[in-house]
Amino acid sequence: MARTRGLALIGLAGLLCAAPGGAPVAASRSPASRNQSPATSDRREAARSSVPFPAPASKRSAARNEIRNFRAESLSGTEMEVTVDYAYAGDHGAKDVFLHAMALQSHDWASRVPGTSFPDAAIHVGDGSVTIHIRKLPDTPRATSSKVRICMVSLPFRTAFACRTFECAKAWE
Repeated sequence: MARTRGLALIGLAGLLCAAPGGAPVAASRSPASRNQSPATSDRREAARSSVPFPAPASKRSAARNEIRNFRAESLSGTEMEVTVDYAYAGDHGAKDVFLHAMALQSHDWASRVPGTSFPDAAIHVGDGSVTIHIRKLPDTPRATSSKVRICMVSLPFRTAFACRTFECAKAWE
């Protein structure tokens, strides 16, 4: 049985197994491998075990970048909670990628509601869901937003990509 960093590479099904604490789990060899030298058998078992397992659905690479299932709730006159689901393909890096949200008075980027924050939430490659709170600073003029724009932003690439605008009216006090 070959050992790799506390994991025991086990036989026929190519499973990686370890008992608590990294102790190897006993495995029986196939009848054909009993007549082979241990080194040959170990190499074959290791080769069968090197087949990668599928990642959980939430960690799989998304086929494309997508923002969907927008939900929003006005928590007060100065705060809105926005939740979206996303799929991130990983094409803009695996680290330092975020979803940003902004409340807009019209479709224009420059129409952000004065005094509102530009909050973010970190995302990972694959599918996920994030909740972001947009807040308005005190002592700023009242305004009404008609849309919320959500964008994926990559710090390493210094770019906003995969933006989506959702209709969502709110009176900001």
